[in-house]
Amino acid sequence: YQVAEIPAFVYVTTAFTTSGVGTALEAITGLTWTIPATTALNVPFSCHLIYHQNVANVAVAFGMRDVTVSPTNIAASGTMFTNTTVVTEGNFIGLASTAATPIVSATPSAITTDWIANVNGFIEAPSNASSSAIQIMVSTATAADTVTIARGSYCRIN
Repeated sequence: YQVAEIPAFVYVTTAFTTSGVGTALEAITGLTWTIPATTALNVPFSCHLIYHQNVANVAVAFGMRDVTVSPTNIAASGTMFTNTTVVTEGNFIGLASTAATPIVSATPSAITTDWIANVNGFIEAPSNASSSAIQIMVSTATAADTVTIARGSYCRIN
């Protein structure tokens, strides 16, 4: 069932490009949602992303965070295509902090070529006085080598 305060989908309406000023995970505009306060909820999510690098072939990472409230637990997995036949997998279990945490990282084989990444998981959100803001994030190993997330990339929640 769908919880009224949690959207069924969030999506990128205009292509998002990383800032180019650092290598930390950055929130992807459009891929944020809120889990309501005062109710413990278990929330599955599945994100389907189209991405490319703009300058050079260096590692790209996808991750996430709960910005406002430490979750009871988040378990997540991810896959990234880096060419037409190579897929890299990654995961974490037991995330119980508000730290931005990478899920999967790989180096694409070509710049400006669109590749696919998928991030899936399960959030165990505690009952808390504050709502929880969940963000799907991306980073690159070299700040000036920006990453673009294509319009139409999306997450299905719950």
